[in-house]
Amino acid sequence: MKKRIPVLLLLTILSVICGYLFHKISWIGRLGINIAYDEYTIFKSWWKSSLLVFGIYMALYLIHYLACKNKPQRSVIIINIASILLAIGGLYYTYHDFRTDFSHRIAGERFHLGFYLFWVGWIVINLHFIIRKQPNSANKQL
Repeated sequence: MKKRIPVLLLLTILSVICGYLFHKISWIGRLGINIAYDEYTIFKSWWKSSLLVFGIYMALYLIHYLACKNKPQRSVIIINIASILLAIGGLYYTYHDFRTDFSHRIAGERFHLGFYLFWVGWIVINLHFIIRKQPNSANKQL
C-alpha cells in the first residue's frame, strides 16, 4: 500500500487541477453551457469536475491493477504500452477536436489544458504499473 500512496496523491492533485481548469471555462463557453449544452453543467463546478476526474482515474487504476495482477513483467509492459498509445491517441484527438470544432475552441485554453492534463494522468497510471516491482512469482515467464 505504501508504494501506491505517491501515485494516488499525484492523481488526486491532477484531479483537482483538472477540475479547477474545467471551471475556468471562458465566459462565452459558460454562456453556451447555460443556454444550449445542459449536459456540460458539471464543468461549472470545480469540485464536481474534480471528483469525476478522480473517479475515472480510480476506475482506470483498478482496471490496470486487475489486468496486471499475477502477470509476468513482459505482459504488464505490453498492456501498459498499449494503454499509453491509447492515451496518446486520446490526447491527439482531444487537441484536434479543440482546434477544429468551433464550440469547443471558444471554451478557452485553460479549459483545454484541463483535458490535456487528464490524459497525462492516464499516462502516469500506466507508467506506475510499468515501473512498479512485481512479486517474484509474477515475474516468472511461462
